[in-house]
Amino acid sequence: SKLEALLSARLHEVGDRFERIGEVRGIGGMWAIEFVKDRKTKEPDVELARAVQLAGLRNGLMLLTAGTFNNCVRLLPPLNIPLPLMDKALDLLEDSLEMALAGKAA
Repeated sequence: SKLEALLSARLHEVGDRFERIGEVRGIGGMWAIEFVKDRKTKEPDVELARAVQLAGLRNGLMLLTAGTFNNCVRLLPPLNIPLPLMDKALDLLEDSLEMALAGKAA
């Protein structure tokens, strides 16, 4: 679907840019971004996931933390979301990640 293609392209692009993202995975409209302290060891970074979630709230974006270690942010937009709106949400997500990494999430 067009939504899946948009999510995949944007999230993998973000995953490639940020060393603290261990993995981006998903199918259809449901995706997860896994945060790690180190890409080699894959040590979960629960604090960063929570900081991204809080920064997202400050940016008007509701995010769920998820995963076995609660170090993921899960995205599950409505399947009928307009693509320009999803693109804007992904911009906000990227901004939220930058805020969290800069320590400006709280």
